[in-house]
Amino acid sequence: MLYTPARQQSRRLTDIVIIAIFFALAAGLIQVAAVFLTLHGRGHLVFLSRDYPWMVPIAYLAIMLSLGVAIAVVAMVAPPRLPATVPVFIVAWVAVFSVLLPLSALASWASALLAAGAATQAARTFGGATERWMPRLLRSSAAMAVLVLLLGVSGRVARRAAERSALAALPAANPDAPNVLLIILDTVRAASLSLYGYSRATTPNLERYAHEGVMFEQAYATAPWTLPSHSSMFTGYYPHDLSADFLTPLDARWPTIAEAFAKRGYATAGFMANELYTAWDSGLDRGFQHWEDYKVSWRQILLSAWPAQVGVTRSLLRAKSWAEARAAVREFDLAMPVTFDFDDKYGTEVSASFLAWEASRRSTSGAPWFAVLNYFDAHRPRHSPPAFVRRFTSQPRGPDSYDGAIAYIDDEIGGVLDELRRRQQLDRTVVIVTADHGELLGEHKLFGHATNLYRQVLQVPLVIRYPVRVAAGTRFAAPVTLRDLAATVIDLADLPESRFPGVSLVGRAGATAQPSAAGENTDAGGSALLSEVTQGINLGPNYPASRGPMQSMIAGGMHYIRNGDGQEELYDLVADQGETNDLARTEQGRSRVISLRAKVAALAGTAQSATSRRDAVVRQRK
Repeated sequence: MLYTPARQQSRRLTDIVIIAIFFALAAGLIQVAAVFLTLHGRGHLVFLSRDYPWMVPIAYLAIMLSLGVAIAVVAMVAPPRLPATVPVFIVAWVAVFSVLLPLSALASWASALLAAGAATQAARTFGGATERWMPRLLRSSAAMAVLVLLLGVSGRVARRAAERSALAALPAANPDAPNVLLIILDTVRAASLSLYGYSRATTPNLERYAHEGVMFEQAYATAPWTLPSHSSMFTGYYPHDLSADFLTPLDARWPTIAEAFAKRGYATAGFMANELYTAWDSGLDRGFQHWEDYKVSWRQILLSAWPAQVGVTRSLLRAKSWAEARAAVREFDLAMPVTFDFDDKYGTEVSASFLAWEASRRSTSGAPWFAVLNYFDAHRPRHSPPAFVRRFTSQPRGPDSYDGAIAYIDDEIGGVLDELRRRQQLDRTVVIVTADHGELLGEHKLFGHATNLYRQVLQVPLVIRYPVRVAAGTRFAAPVTLRDLAATVIDLADLPESRFPGVSLVGRAGATAQPSAAGENTDAGGSALLSEVTQGINLGPNYPASRGPMQSMIAGGMHYIRNGDGQEELYDLVADQGETNDLARTEQGRSRVISLRAKVAALAGTAQSATSRRDAVVRQRK
């Protein structure tokens, strides 16, 4: 059979479309099976929506149908004797090459050759006898489509049934129990907030609400990136006690505060915009009846397929000009990333989802609630409506996009809290606003986070508002750690039987806990200010975490850092807030280094085991 531009054009188009559908659904289901068997089923981070069993085949269907239609159009105008095997070869080659993309052990050219061999066999089988094979391909495609439909429907029905069942099983809550709202600003450092003295007015709403509660002037995260920091806040444990790492989720070894609230009759919910490290596969959703992370959108569906995640496709999707698109094509990077792109969820979506859920909870059960909101807009590539960036462009000095994103998040926080006030729920709600980590914006000649333990990535905002227990207008100057956040939340909600490690930052009499000595917390006043990060993945040598796991400790007004290669740094946080003068090798600093080194070793002696676990996961994925 030959493709000609004559009367059989419509049939040829139909044949090519059927072939494209068959290979699309087959490739999609192969990826679903591979993800489940190698990642999901073995407790690894997946970096895909929990709807991936139906999103992945639909994504391949969109990709392959577009390709099939394009081939059919070319076939209609091509020379009159274009063999039918050519379109089959192209479609089959793309499908097979796509499912081989994650095999890092194979070079791209080797994958291309393997795909070419499989495509040649497919072309010989299907292309030479389409009349005989089309009915079979059509039936197979229909069966796979039904399977995809069942996967999608069953998954959503099961999750909704589980949520309803969990809510129905809640015990009766104390009628006087407060609501608890934990707002986490992803990648927001204290140094860039006007609440903390920054020259630009980035946080007017947070300042307004901080005057109604307590502001902690020196709050420090236990890790410089999202998953271990959230895990520490949720459990009260330091990162080295937890499984959470770059490729491994938080396991069920330790209870979470959400589980404690659920046991006391609370409705629990999470609204997360960081879809890489706070999604369903992170383990952070344990104890939450309702959890919203990945969006259901055409962009998210497309990004579920492996071909949409290779370097060239990611660059093309991000391109903002023809020049950037041409550069992406010229580079033609086919490498698969460690983590996947996703369809961004902006602050307005997080706020609206939470407020809708809160209204529904109040109108149905009336039970108290515990909710976590994660705002991701300040994380690169940063997002805010143009008006927020323009607010700062006329002012000298400052990263406009970062400041604009923080101002946008602050506006969202103000809107949420104002709406809770309008609903007469604010004063019966414990409100905690903090961040999981900060960001470097060129300090130490570095950018980003997760690669070091400098002050800029560890010092975060912390504001608590609850008029019943917290006196308005309080400022607490001594350093505190977010490791104590779990104990603080449990204390404020008055759940005495739920014990978490750490020390509550708010005492029962309503005054904040006082440290025993300036800058150095003890068990009486707070936990040790230990922060950690394991060795980074695919980092350049200029990043400290590229050389091994790191630890740091703040005590006595000093910040001690032990780098991955064993090199040590020491900074005076009072006299040198920018950490520009390393005292580790000075006569004044040597004794403090020895003392702090021993304290870190005593607390984080098992930190190396976390890196070993992570390395084992990397080897398994390869």
